Amino acid sequence: MDETKETGGGHASILDAVLHQQQTHAADMPIEDRLRQLLATLPQRDREIIEGHFGLFGAPFATLEEIGHRFSITRERVRQIERSSIAVLRKSKSYDQFIRPFEDGVVQLLEESGGAMGEDDLFSEIFGKAINKLGNVPQFIFGELLGRLEVIEPGRMTRKGWRLKLSSWDFIEQTLSAFEQIVGELSGPVSEDDLFSVIEKSSYFQEHNAQLSHKVISSFLGLSLRIRKNPFGMWGLAEWPEIVPRRMSDKIYLAMKKRGLPMHFKDIAKTINEFKFDQKIAHPATIHNELIVNRKYVLIGRGIYALKEWGYDPGVVADVIADILQKSGKPLTREQIVSEVLKKRQVKIATIHLALTNKNKFQKLSTGEYALLN
Repeated sequence: MDETKETGGGHASILDAVLHQQQTHAADMPIEDRLRQLLATLPQRDREIIEGHFGLFGAPFATLEEIGHRFSITRERVRQIERSSIAVLRKSKSYDQFIRPFEDGVVQLLEESGGAMGEDDLFSEIFGKAINKLGNVPQFIFGELLGRLEVIEPGRMTRKGWRLKLSSWDFIEQTLSAFEQIVGELSGPVSEDDLFSVIEKSSYFQEHNAQLSHKVISSFLGLSLRIRKNPFGMWGLAEWPEIVPRRMSDKIYLAMKKRGLPMHFKDIAKTINEFKFDQKIAHPATIHNELIVNRKYVLIGRGIYALKEWGYDPGVVADVIADILQKSGKPLTREQIVSEVLKKRQVKIATIHLALTNKNKFQKLSTGEYALLN
């Protein structure tokens, strides 16, 4: 997908190819202009009813009652006009001229994608960045005009999407279920390449490989509600906190894992907000409180925390020194102790020297080395 494309109908490999086979001026029109041309064939009142009820071209959504009041007709009459107008549009020569080539391209794209795609992926592939400027135009065209498609409502297994009416819904559901089982047997999140590798080695893929191209697998994964990709590109079940973190502790963990280094609690909050796991704002004070009470995190400097799983142990500097000496099994010089402590704590050297003066924990030997006090 060419991400720099700004006009509607921007799927370069399929939609553009189909559209430019049409030897008409319409082939170069953005999708919103195609729709304007189509609606222009309706009487003015009927066109205004359609544009108002569906909120097209920047018009605010209007209820049936509001539209009826404006034109002094009943709500039921508004419905009748709307239904009849859309039926007329679908059968018109203008539809064949302005919309049919677009529909052909969408159908071809869905055919290559196994017959179904999640709406976000489908619209992104078709419209590119222009989707942000099109308002309700895509929803109206897909929902009211493209007769060979039908909506996939959000459900137990799927996000909202679109599919060809002639596609096998049984196969789509069966494949989504098989993919969920495959992912559920993984030990944790995996990269996209690894996920495809696992799927292609499965018995389900071996049985249906003729129907499961790379494009189809990708499309079905994008349609799945239960299989998700986190902001770092790792795939897994949506119920896994590493994929869809719901608690603040899970968000902190993911942010720190992504950075791979100890972080100040303010930087952790900033990182969480940048990745936008959800609509909730992460406040530094909230992050700091969670870091203090959760044993997965270790304070290693002034407001700086690390993951305990990285090998950091909780405790003040004197505790860290004691642990180092115990694990060494022999006395160490001050320089050796400083070096080891700095691997576990971001503190000043003077702080380490001060901790070594704790005569309740350490003794300085005649050799100048330090040992635990027996």
